[in-house]
Amino acid sequence: MSLDRPLFLRAILSYLLRFFGLVFGEYYNTTVDKKLNVYKSQFYRHFGKN
Repeated sequence: MSLDRPLFLRAILSYLLRFFGLVFGEYYNTTVDKKLNVYKSQFYRHFGKN
């Protein structure tokens, strides 16, 4: 039992990381991308005149 525990925990961790990666990927695509576009437009508006 104790020999299988690290493998079991690693499987759970990889599953959780994959799940949170999907959730965060959706969140990133919908919200952070829009914020980055806003920051990029502000950046170019501020520094593009020089």
